[in-house]
Amino acid sequence: MSTILLGFSADPIERWLWPEAKDYLNCIPLYDAFAGGAITAGSAYVTDNFESVALWFPPGEGPNEEKVIEILNSTVKEDTLKDAIIMFEAMDEFHPDEPCWYLPLIAVDPAHQGCGFGTELMKRALNRCDQDGLPAYLESTNPRNISLYERYGFEKMGEVQTGSSPVMTPMIRSPRK
Repeated sequence: MSTILLGFSADPIERWLWPEAKDYLNCIPLYDAFAGGAITAGSAYVTDNFESVALWFPPGEGPNEEKVIEILNSTVKEDTLKDAIIMFEAMDEFHPDEPCWYLPLIAVDPAHQGCGFGTELMKRALNRCDQDGLPAYLESTNPRNISLYERYGFEKMGEVQTGSSPVMTPMIRSPRK
């Protein structure tokens, strides 16, 4: 989870939730609750030296929502927490009802960005989605990443923004034949 923590250290949503560095550095349990199940499900992709990590959920799997809410309640300031809960509820409306692969987290250690590690993991995972004939779904927490996801065939489904939150962009990719 260290690579995820480093990779998301300047992420607009994460830093909105935990604007102070000391608080952000203590949020690593959220990443485990939000996407750690991908490790158990055998759908975590990592590069050899953990320069990049992509945690995918296969159809029917997902975050430990109860644990996520518990961690948010104990770590996020009250005024932000209200908007965050509304935002997460709004995100649920975009999550596809049909079976799909879900990418809750992908990150590259900032010391290794631009070296192709994220691309390697994205291609491997999307090949699996295509082999299964299933769509891939994600929520972009950073507007700078939208064009990157579009290059992989993801399309915007809308935007989620509540109260003081930054914009979150749900995206979907149809399987390739």
